[in-house]
Amino acid sequence: MKNKKIADSGLRILEILKALSKSPLSMGDMLKLVADNEEIETVYTRETFNKYINTLRLLGFEIHKVDNKYVMTNTINLIHLTNENIRVLRFLRRYAEKVYLDKTNTDLIDFLDIVEKSLDEDTVERYAKHRRGIRFKDFELRIPSELVKKFQMYCEKNLKLKFCVNDGNLKIEYCIEPRKLKYEKEFVYLIGYDYLNDEFKKFRIKDIKQCRQLPQKSSFVNYTKFITYRVKNRLAKSYVLKENETVINIDNSDYLVISNTNEDMDSLFYRLLRYGENCEILYPKKVRDDFVAYIDKILDLYDEQ
Repeated sequence: MKNKKIADSGLRILEILKALSKSPLSMGDMLKLVADNEEIETVYTRETFNKYINTLRLLGFEIHKVDNKYVMTNTINLIHLTNENIRVLRFLRRYAEKVYLDKTNTDLIDFLDIVEKSLDEDTVERYAKHRRGIRFKDFELRIPSELVKKFQMYCEKNLKLKFCVNDGNLKIEYCIEPRKLKYEKEFVYLIGYDYLNDEFKKFRIKDIKQCRQLPQKSSFVNYTKFITYRVKNRLAKSYVLKENETVINIDNSDYLVISNTNEDMDSLFYRLLRYGENCEILYPKKVRDDFVAYIDKILDLYDEQ
């Protein structure tokens, strides 16, 4: 029981520190924060929290009370940045202000707020004077926030989309059920379910033309397409799972069976092809056959040359 009390005290103070690093808190906010944590069971009072605040001040944290809220203006371990680091920090701030994905914005801006509160005096002085940030060519054009907002809205409404994409001299028409947006390098992609071909596809939103919403609701809002493949030998031992993958079986030390969900088929085939004979698609049979046809097509192109 004694160890439990010590653990609770540590959890309380760590939860408060973490929250104060993000935003000001009233005493009521702190009490609620700890009360909502299911791992903490010990009784706590306002007097206890006042002792915690005073102890943190003695340790070197600058915590001030402003309009009945406690504000932390520094951390103990101050960060010293070079001018090159400052340029990167400024670029990240600018990037966070330009991109639109809500969670991306919130997480990145919260992180930058914490970092900027932790800078030492010398860095703060140079940060205030340093106006130059890293610049990417056509950065404004590659991530157009208004266009991203529009496609984010399409995903939230769960309505089908009809649009065209140019593929060389061909204009291909798609009817897609949009799922989510994905950032890759400097571009933004729409991930959607192509129900006519029964596969997920990825489109760069700048390449989408003549887009319009259809009145039909997406019929596969919770639909997930599973593709299972096995990797072996050295690849099995060094394989790093992607965000949409899980391990479903380990045959032995030389074989790993992986389940992949909702990945763009072209991107998946291109990636698996690089694994060569160390990768084999197991399920579904249609995807396995499509992958064989994909390889045959590439081999035919080499034969023509």
